[in-house]
Amino acid sequence: MKFRIVLLLLCMTLSAIPVSAQDRVAKWSFATGDYIVASPALYDGMVFAGSANGNLYAINATDGKELWRYGKVGRIESSPAVSRNMVFFGSNDNSFYALWLNGTLAWSFKTGDKILSSPAASDTMVFFGSNDNSFYALWLNGTLAWSFKTGDKILSSPAFAYDVVYFASTDGKLYASEAADGRMLWNYTTYAGFSSSPLVSDWVTYISSDEGRLYAFNAFNGTKLWEQRFPAKIQSGFAISPQNVLYFPCKDGNVYAVFAGDGSRIWNISTGTEAQSSVYYSNETGMIYFGTTDDNLYAADTNGRMLWKYETGNWVISTPKLRGGLLYVGSYDGRLYAISTIRTGFSSESINVSDSPSVIEGSSDADATVAYVQVRVEGGDWQNVTGTSSWNYSWDTSSLEHGDYTFEARSIDKAGNIELSPYTRAVVHFTSKPQPKGLVVSFPAEVLVGLPIKFQVNDTDGNPVPYPQITIFGKTYTADENGVVDKDENGIFIKSDKDGEFNFTVAKEGYMPPEGVLKIKVLKITEAPPYVLAALVIVVVIILVVGYLLLKKLRRKKQPDNKQA
Repeated sequence: MKFRIVLLLLCMTLSAIPVSAQDRVAKWSFATGDYIVASPALYDGMVFAGSANGNLYAINATDGKELWRYGKVGRIESSPAVSRNMVFFGSNDNSFYALWLNGTLAWSFKTGDKILSSPAASDTMVFFGSNDNSFYALWLNGTLAWSFKTGDKILSSPAFAYDVVYFASTDGKLYASEAADGRMLWNYTTYAGFSSSPLVSDWVTYISSDEGRLYAFNAFNGTKLWEQRFPAKIQSGFAISPQNVLYFPCKDGNVYAVFAGDGSRIWNISTGTEAQSSVYYSNETGMIYFGTTDDNLYAADTNGRMLWKYETGNWVISTPKLRGGLLYVGSYDGRLYAISTIRTGFSSESINVSDSPSVIEGSSDADATVAYVQVRVEGGDWQNVTGTSSWNYSWDTSSLEHGDYTFEARSIDKAGNIELSPYTRAVVHFTSKPQPKGLVVSFPAEVLVGLPIKFQVNDTDGNPVPYPQITIFGKTYTADENGVVDKDENGIFIKSDKDGEFNFTVAKEGYMPPEGVLKIKVLKITEAPPYVLAALVIVVVIILVVGYLLLKKLRRKKQPDNKQA
């Protein structure tokens, strides 16, 4: 009991949290031309939906394209049901229809008034009520098995379970009959009518009356298990979770969650307007979905937190259905929507990059939790990215030309649903940075100790590079405007007083340094190669010869002067 009180208080607090997560997007919508209040039926890749324009549509569940339509009959406000390759629905023209899955008529059955009650089908029979106050059980070939006259209109849908059919009437009675022959097993009478549809789960039948009372009965014998009072009418259907929690809307503008064991309230949430559709609970996502008269479809978790919404063009009275990551729902605006429970986005619709690799970022969200995210470029292969709710993709642009590239992103949820097209797109504008030119250094590979060293620095195109810097012998030297460096700022030549191999570097902002290690070898004079020694001897001889000749010339010049004296 203490646990229940704590949970109740916690959930009531959470119910005040507004919608804050990413709203979802519709992958497609299908226009019928008139309002839709009936809930869709899903079968074998098809969505069946009736419209007030008198047509029943079969639509491809993936892309929203029309497969076929049947009509026109009267307004269709009864939700279709599918069994044994047939689709069943009622119409305001007082007739009940059975179509083959290719859209051709199998048979029809005439009642005494319009049919608003949605059918329930078994493997052999189909059940529905009519505004002529009667409840009908037909064999799947269209012949009447039995019917039962109630005291007023039947607006709600029946429930079939345990070979028993449960149905309610606005005469204030809930009935339980043998499905095969209509034999009454039990009934329960209230002071107000029943407009809501019964729900049967684990041998318990749940239903609510127009006076705002919620009931639970033993499904076998009709014994009332409990009863709870709510502030206003409850006229929609129920959903129940594996945790034995009932979810339903009330005319006071709230959606309620109650314990199925005794009807005690856990939480209630409000969108500020009346919730019209029945609540749909998904085992796949563990979330509830419902529509309201503020034109929105809402999603909430089982703690009562509103997670996202999708706005249509009018009231959402149709109860949504979920399959394959798409939530199908009709709106009073005349459209059937396929709303994705998965959403993937980029950081921007237009992205500028120039690096290689470039990082493309985005976010994703899914009702069933994102397992992984993928992107593709220009319609190519899908590539996995890093991260889920916040993700990034490292894009190799090293071999690409300048231009615009279209990226698409999709997510896969933990239920295995792959987000369907159309995918979120971003245009990535790629402009590569100009590659800097390299530096090329010309220098003597070997020099003698004490002799000057000269460096010439050009770019890879052969042009001199002005003012590069060369660091050698522990000191940095700056070249002139022609890329020549052979002395420091004081005019002292670059040279080494020691022999050995010396590494040096050359640098200039905006240029790529030379590849590899730059080395120069300083030799002792005794280590000089023969050709170097020979060259030195020749130089010395030349110097001596030139010196001798100059000396001799000077002496001759002085001799005439002496003679004159």
